[in-house]
Amino acid sequence: MKKYLFTLVAAMLTLGFTACEDIPAPYGIFGSDGTLNTTYSASFENGTDGFTFDNESLAPGLSSVWSQASYNGNGYLYASAFVNNVAQPAVAWAISPAIDLSDSKEAKLTFSHAINKANGADLSQCLTLWASTDYDGSAAAATWKRLEIPNYSDGTSWTFVESGAIDLADFCGKENVVLGFRYESTAEYAPAWEVDNILVKSDGSSTTGGGDTPLVAEGEGTLEAPFNSVAANELASSLESGAASDYVYIKGKISSIKEEFSTNYGNASFYISPDGTPQGQFYVYRALYLGNKKFTDGDTQIKVGDEVIVYAKLTNYMGNTPETVQGACYLYSLNGQTADGDQPGGGDSTGEAKGSGTAADPYNSVAANLYASSLASGENSPSEVYIKGKVVSVREQFGTQYGNASFYISDDGTSTDQFYVYRALYLGNQKYTSGTLLNVGDEVVICGLVTNYMGNTPETVQGQAYVVSINGETEPGEGGGEEGGGDTPDVPSGENILDNSSFEQWDDASTPTAWKSTTTASNATLSQSTDARTGSYSVKVGFYASANKRLATREYDLSAGTYTLSCYVKGDGQVRLGYAHTPNSSITYVYDPNYTTVSAGQWTLVTYTFTLEADTKVNLLMMNPKSSSYAEASEKLVDDFTLVKH
Repeated sequence: MKKYLFTLVAAMLTLGFTACEDIPAPYGIFGSDGTLNTTYSASFENGTDGFTFDNESLAPGLSSVWSQASYNGNGYLYASAFVNNVAQPAVAWAISPAIDLSDSKEAKLTFSHAINKANGADLSQCLTLWASTDYDGSAAAATWKRLEIPNYSDGTSWTFVESGAIDLADFCGKENVVLGFRYESTAEYAPAWEVDNILVKSDGSSTTGGGDTPLVAEGEGTLEAPFNSVAANELASSLESGAASDYVYIKGKISSIKEEFSTNYGNASFYISPDGTPQGQFYVYRALYLGNKKFTDGDTQIKVGDEVIVYAKLTNYMGNTPETVQGACYLYSLNGQTADGDQPGGGDSTGEAKGSGTAADPYNSVAANLYASSLASGENSPSEVYIKGKVVSVREQFGTQYGNASFYISDDGTSTDQFYVYRALYLGNQKYTSGTLLNVGDEVVICGLVTNYMGNTPETVQGQAYVVSINGETEPGEGGGEEGGGDTPDVPSGENILDNSSFEQWDDASTPTAWKSTTTASNATLSQSTDARTGSYSVKVGFYASANKRLATREYDLSAGTYTLSCYVKGDGQVRLGYAHTPNSSITYVYDPNYTTVSAGQWTLVTYTFTLEADTKVNLLMMNPKSSSYAEASEKLVDDFTLVKH
């Protein structure tokens, strides 16, 4: 949490008592006896701190207003409907988690905010604060009471000012109090609003809604004793950023729906809690339907209040958002109804996912399929996993020509729930020269990277997986082998390397297939556009006035050599091409030293040629720059993105 309040208090204390009567109490929110507790706080250092965004109305072509942003290490919520140098009409809310004031008789709220580009707008009418006790996921349907903000800035700078103390007396004694920051713009004005350091102090208990809920964690994560949302939040929050848990069951009632099931993508995103209120809610992200199937017409839609059991892996997305893992999550039951008795597994699986993917506890084939399927199309797993099973069939036997083999494995050696081991190296991570060959029924352990090839084939990555043991034997056998693991495959000269380079394939409305990094290289808000240079779609890349935003590919293993990166861009302003890599676990960006000026009236070709001195894993990217003296930040359309080796 940022220390503005506490630094101010400490600074006053160091002045001693000689002039204390001249020093006002900070924020003016302490009770007469100075005993108010911190009941809720949000500083937005690493995410939204449980805030959700509700777009009540947006102008055509406007996809979002609110976001979490940061500048010089300071995080905050940011709202703007100024797009392509034009003010766009919008009404959008940033809504807090539920705050429990049930045992409070006195409560005060403060926050800091900065406002710029107001252009004469009446800030007290377009940037407002409200509170509700019956919010259930829809701002338009909730009953709101306006809270007057004492202090606004002049609307012409990024300097933060303190709101002043706001009395919450009308909400004391209430359990589920949510705050709503309401942004309203018109075609004449669309100010930029930054909100930070939200603090509620009361004479009641120190509790917060969302991820820091007073509710009790319950359950064991099994079907017989599912986690509740509190336990799911705790488990996901305990994980390192981007890591995934084993599969668990979570039970709760739907508190709000962010993306309802659709036939386009077949999944849905929603929140669940023990009682269907926002308090203690957990985010279920892009879950498939009953039976681990995509949603189709005729199925029952979910609604607020439905009781569900979810079977999923959990993750701590970006280190600050506990949620389920996309592609490794589905509804096991909906109001007690299951998919004809289907049990957890991948797709049409009838088996149970087992193992954690470690050497001591390998995945079985069901878990391997689910994990690989959770990856974006063409994306490699971030680290090696271990998989154990019996050989079902051998597609390409080990041979001396290529030194690898392709085969299927499953738990019991039958074709049920089989997983594809594609061109794996031999024992000892070596190319095969001689030794034991594979037979149907052999028990093997595999170690390596996995991928979701073409978005529909979970398998190991060619040249990045090997056989650890065959029927317990770990030695290569007579003739040994030739060291082969880790080679970066070379790329044919003159051919485009990038998957989905024309953005025709989409995982969902905001994620073009193969265009999502496992690092922060991908940080722009993306959306699908039908204004395409070729084909049906291009990608719309969002912007932020105070920070650069990036469109980035998945990770690619590139061999040493010279490459030309190019794309077509439409939109007023400038762009810059480059790549990112992660030497020594720290991300490094390499850009074209020159910016390219583009316009909204035509598609402009942008190119950048660079040389890699050694084999390197990279994300290829386009930067959408922040506003500068050269150009204002704006949305950009991008199409036909290619990478060619010379």
